[in-house]
Amino acid sequence: MSAVSVAPGDPTKPGQGGGNKAKAELANLEKIAYSCPVYIYPLRNDKYFIFRCYLKAEAAGAPQHPNKNLTAPMKWKLAGVSLLCTKD
Repeated sequence: MSAVSVAPGDPTKPGQGGGNKAKAELANLEKIAYSCPVYIYPLRNDKYFIFRCYLKAEAAGAPQHPNKNLTAPMKWKLAGVSLLCTKD
């Protein structure tokens, strides 16, 4: 997996992100990338949640999942993938 950069600003709010083009880019990003939660400690709750980052879900040319309705980001969500930060 590799991180995908996202432009600053919330494209759903007026005056931020650039309007329809930004909304379309975000919608496309959500189809191909997994919105991965990042935690401080290995306990999954709002108290230890820091932020979300987009990770590229599949490499180009990867075999399709046997369940045709399951997208690559769904696969990682069902697997419970998250990132953990350290102070090192």
